[in-house]
Amino acid sequence: MNNKERYDRIVNEIFELNGMPINESMTRGNTEKWNSLLHLTFVTAIEDEFEIMLDTQDILNLTSYSAGLEIIDKYGADALRLTLIT
Repeated sequence: MNNKERYDRIVNEIFELNGMPINESMTRGNTEKWNSLLHLTFVTAIEDEFEIMLDTQDILNLTSYSAGLEIIDKYGADALRLTLIT
């Protein structure tokens, strides 16, 4: 399983998508379930899965699906390269 698949699994579980396709343009502003408590759960799940510790700025910047991919990439979690750019 590559990092994007691992990240997608987290998104699916945290936001209870029940296997529905992930909307890669999802943001904190357009996702009803994405509240402050779920945000912290999301952060913790990312940290646990990728064995990283997000800094405060990254936690604040985690406001969209694509931001999460960028943050994982920043920490070098297996050198994930964004597929959204290509």
